Amino acid sequence: MWIFFAILTIFSYALMDFFIKKSAGKVDDAFGAFLINIFSTLPPLIWFISTKLSGKEILTSREGFIFPAIAGISIGFGSIFFIKMFSLGTNLSIGVPFVRIGIVLLAVVLGIFVLKETLSLKQLFGFIISIVGLYLLIAK
Repeated sequence: MWIFFAILTIFSYALMDFFIKKSAGKVDDAFGAFLINIFSTLPPLIWFISTKLSGKEILTSREGFIFPAIAGISIGFGSIFFIKMFSLGTNLSIGVPFVRIGIVLLAVVLGIFVLKETLSLKQLFGFIISIVGLYLLIAK
């Protein structure tokens, strides 16, 4: 079941990347990021309200507030930097894979060293291939 949501996530983020590239240079970087993040609240707000109206209990905790708040701040800065990257002329076909692979690599490092997750030999090989792919994307 998770793969279904992974595919929907890929589709959603690919559309986001495409439309960020289309907006770059047509709106101030910070204001564009503001608009992205304002409109990005609509789907989860609708989902949250429908969950609440269905009578389902909403899980909350202190960490359940702090971690999403930090994630939101991170995505806000990330949105500004992403738009700025494209406004400087970065190609969609280079910039997006570079950023996404970089995100994957950093997430793997955080998973291993902070969350104490483990990698199999096959997964480690994939990690190494990702590093090579990242290099090949930006090497002239």
